[in-house]
Amino acid sequence: MSTHSIICHICGYENTPETPLCIRCQAVLNVATRNVAPPPELDDTPKWGSKTARALFLHVHGSNESLSITLNDNVDIVIGRYDTINDQYPDIDLTSFDAENKGVSRRHSKFIYYNQVLRLEDLGSSNGTYINAQKLIPNQARLVRDGDEIRFGHIVATVQFGERDLDDL
Repeated sequence: MSTHSIICHICGYENTPETPLCIRCQAVLNVATRNVAPPPELDDTPKWGSKTARALFLHVHGSNESLSITLNDNVDIVIGRYDTINDQYPDIDLTSFDAENKGVSRRHSKFIYYNQVLRLEDLGSSNGTYINAQKLIPNQARLVRDGDEIRFGHIVATVQFGERDLDDL
């Protein structure tokens, strides 16, 4: 480790001193994190017989429906709408929310869950992907936090993290 590096307090990545955001997870870096050892790995082994998994809930505005996704580490989750030409569904299908008329591309964006950090990347969609009203640059992942508002074209959803009972899956 370099004496001038900044270690990310979220993912432990070693960043150069002039980097304001972690290259790996986009967490805000500060001088207080210089040369600090990365946090110990979280022990996510179920305790006392519990069977839970990390879950992501998307609460779609203007709808009583929420989408829930179990987050497995090191996985990409594509968001979009049903592709009638190739008969393909994305991992999260927004078709039932009038996605085509609301500007959602077939492969609009993707969630990337890695080392217990969730990021969102626009896949070059026609109408853009936004986190808290900030448009994402295509093919550059941004950190997603609990309570963030995400817009896929003109479909808006709020992010909520939670736990899911694996027996209910």
